[in-house]
Amino acid sequence: MTFVRKVLMGAMAILIAISWSTGVSMAQIYLGPGWGAPPPPPYYRPPPPPPPYYRPVPRQPRVYVVPPPPPPVYGEFPPAHIQWCLNRYRSYNPATNLYLSLSGQYRVCRSPFG
Repeated sequence: MTFVRKVLMGAMAILIAISWSTGVSMAQIYLGPGWGAPPPPPYYRPPPPPPPYYRPVPRQPRVYVVPPPPPPVYGEFPPAHIQWCLNRYRSYNPATNLYLSLSGQYRVCRSPFG
């Protein structure tokens, strides 16, 4: 080791010994008072007060229940007419008196009884 390095190492050892024995930081010993002091605590602004009112809780949407439609009444046509159309057309609907034709259109069933 060089002479300068030996001197610096000795000086560091002396500073550490003084710091341990006195409780003063090495920065205060080496640089003077004020350098090793801890910084002041940061100033934080207190949080704002809560609002004077609370927002209302959102209401649940209302659910409306629609009653089911009444059952279909087949009394408009005589039973013989309904039976004839049911036998003739597989897609016949007695509630509407319509059937689905081969062309894809709904048509009215016309029987000899109705």
